[in-house]
Order: sequence, then C-alpha cells, then structure tokens
Amino acid sequence: MKNLTILAVALLAISSVAVAQRVNSPTSVSDRYIISAKAGGVNLVEGQVEVLRKDGRKHILLKGDSVEIGDEVLTGANGRAEILLNPGSYARVGADSSFSFKTTSLDDLQLVVDRGSVVFEVFASNDFKVVVETPETKFLLADSGVYRVNADDVNNSIVVMRGRAEILGMADGRVKRGREASVVEGQVNVAKAQKKDRDELDEWSSDRAKLLARANSRLDRRSLYEPLMSAFGAGVWSVHRSLGVWVFNPIIGGYCFVPFGYGWGSPYGHFYGSDFWNIGVPRCVYYGSCRGYPNTGGQTGGTPSTNQPTTPTTPTTSTPERRGPVMPPFQQMQRQEGRIPVETTIDRGPIFRPSTPVVISPPVERRGPAAPPLAGGSSKGRDN
Repeated sequence: MKNLTILAVALLAISSVAVAQRVNSPTSVSDRYIISAKAGGVNLVEGQVEVLRKDGRKHILLKGDSVEIGDEVLTGANGRAEILLNPGSYARVGADSSFSFKTTSLDDLQLVVDRGSVVFEVFASNDFKVVVETPETKFLLADSGVYRVNADDVNNSIVVMRGRAEILGMADGRVKRGREASVVEGQVNVAKAQKKDRDELDEWSSDRAKLLARANSRLDRRSLYEPLMSAFGAGVWSVHRSLGVWVFNPIIGGYCFVPFGYGWGSPYGHFYGSDFWNIGVPRCVYYGSCRGYPNTGGQTGGTPSTNQPTTPTTPTTSTPERRGPVMPPFQQMQRQEGRIPVETTIDRGPIFRPSTPVVISPPVERRGPAAPPLAGGSSKGRDN
C-alpha cells in the first residue's frame, strides 16, 4: 500500500511539472506567425548562393536574410533562391544567375537580371508596373502572370507563360501569353514558347507556387487573427499600401501570401483559401483606424482617449468633408480589370471578383454539375 502511495505521489509530481511546462512554453501557433509587408526577404536557398552587398561585402546568402536595393544575388552552378517581392509576388533565381532590386515600390517595381534566368510570379497591372532590366533590354510585365527572363552574352529574352509583356522602346514589342520574344540586331523576334524547352527552373517554380498556395490554405485562421491585428496596430501593414501581407508559416518554414481581396489565387492559378475577410479581420482596417478593437497596440486608434477634447485651431468650414478612404491598391486592380465588388457585408468586408488569372476551372475529369463561380467571378481566367 505504501509503495502505491509513493508511486501515486510521483506520478502527480511528474504530471504537474509537465502541465507547468505546457503553460509556461509559448506553444501557441499564433506565437509563431510573423507578419511582413516588405520586399526582399529570402524565402528559400538551395545550393551555392552568395550576396554582394552594395557596400562591397560578399557572403553566403541564407534563408531568412534580406536583400536590399543595390544588393546583388549570385547563384552558383547548383544554386537557386526564392526572393519575396512585394506581397504576392516572387522572384525565383536559377543557377549561374545574377539578380538585384532597383526599386521595391508597389506601383513601380524595378528588377535587374544581369546574367542567367529568373522566373517571376507577379501581380501587375497598369497601376502596378513591374519592369525587368537585362544588359540589353527592358521588359514590362504588364499583367499578373508568370514570366521567365533570360540574360546572357548572346540573347536577352522573355517567355510569357501567363500574362502579357512589352519590350520597352520597341514599337512592335507586345508579347502575349505562350510566346517567347527577344531583340536581335534591333528587331523583335517572337515565337511560340515550346513546352519541351521547360527545364528544372520552370518545374521548381511551378512546384513552389503550388506548395505556397497550399500553405496559405492551411493557415490556422483563428491563431492568425491576433498577430495580424498586432501588426496592424504597429503599422506593419495597411490595405492602402499593398495587395496583402506575407505571413511566416512555421509548417513550411517560409512566408506565404495572404491577400486583402476575397476569392484570389496565385498567378499560376492556385486558389488562396485564406484571405483577410475569412480570417475575420474587422472592416475598420479598411478605414485605417480600429478604435476599441483589441490587439491593435494603440497605434491606430486603440481605446479612445479620456482627455478633454482639444479646441480646433482652424475653422471647421476649412476642413474638407470626408468621403471615405482612398481606394486601396487591391481594389484599384480589380476595378481596372473590370471587376467590381459583388457584395459588401459588415462581417466579411468588401468581396471582390478574382483577379486574373486566379479562377480555377474544374478538372477535365470532373463529373457531375460544375462548381459555382467563386464570389461571383467567372469560371475561367481571362486569356491573355
């Protein structure tokens, strides 16, 4: 009996320690979510990859590093890297290549490929320009899509897998989907892109896009709410500055994209299951102030002040009447493409038609009635 009593006490002590460890350890998924809206994050590195900093220092590039304007990413014969552009867009640098930022502005993103090949998965439009420079040519990525830019001593070319591009400075420089174009002796050569020419870089980029879209859909939405609102309170993100945010997913050990608009998908065509409105972010973020909401850090309103109101220093008649917030970037992109909100609700915010080419058509082998369109969107993306 005495032995049983001792055993029971020992088990109770062990369980108490275990419970205390669980209580004191930050095991919540929300503690591991990191929010960012900045370009230049290194999301993945494989093989030999170095970075030449603008101050002349050169060192090994590691996952989690940041690439600034003027830094040059250099890959070796077995190296490749995935660099975050503005939220929603990626640069995937192939082997024996050189890549750098010229600007990181959402409305005027400028990138440089001095050597090798880079695949760009980007959201772009007339209002959100993306220009890629090579030693001989400048390419405008005119629409959301997937592009490959090649630069070498003989040829500077672009392959438009999805989207639409333009060769700047050339009268006949429009390049449609499924075409490859280059400039030879001042003349634009356009030919049909051959699937047989797809290589390891193309396949890797496609696989990464699929994985990252899946990582978005598997985010723990309840746990994501608190870090999102805390980042909002700290001024990390605003619906008036970008198309969404980067969210570090601890399961994959990298960042995936969470869009502000409802019904979006990647330029490769993979649907994003998590967006701001189905996470439950309040609509007050649309107006830039969330007074009274928890987890906002007091940076964008917080609890209203109890101090006495300040007497205005200027006549009230001189203050223009507020007519709502400036249209945010993601809404501008939707409007430009002829897609307007199909519904607005208090609990879900503005619901938009998907941005091109984000609507996923049912698989060919599907049987039975077709799935309804997402959020009132078309059943297939616009053909470029």
